[in-house]
Amino acid sequence: MHGSSPCPGIARGARHGPRPPRASAPRSASSARTIDAALPAVATPEGDPRNRRNALAAIAGVAAIAGDLGAPVLVLVQQILGMLGG
Repeated sequence: MHGSSPCPGIARGARHGPRPPRASAPRSASSARTIDAALPAVATPEGDPRNRRNALAAIAGVAAIAGDLGAPVLVLVQQILGMLGG
């Protein structure tokens, strides 16, 4: 085991621990653009509620594509929509 890490996913001598699950999620430029475009609508409290819901739906769509890794995001989006009344 010379030169290898005893724990898969942790590089020998790494200072930051294992890679987060997002690092192994399928990524595409269009998914990244979708999330980047949605974030301002979600993060701005004084924004239009319709835009916020549309942005949350876009984020949920990207999470659904990610499969099991996106499941927590889908749950979170559902909870947020529930708090917003829809």
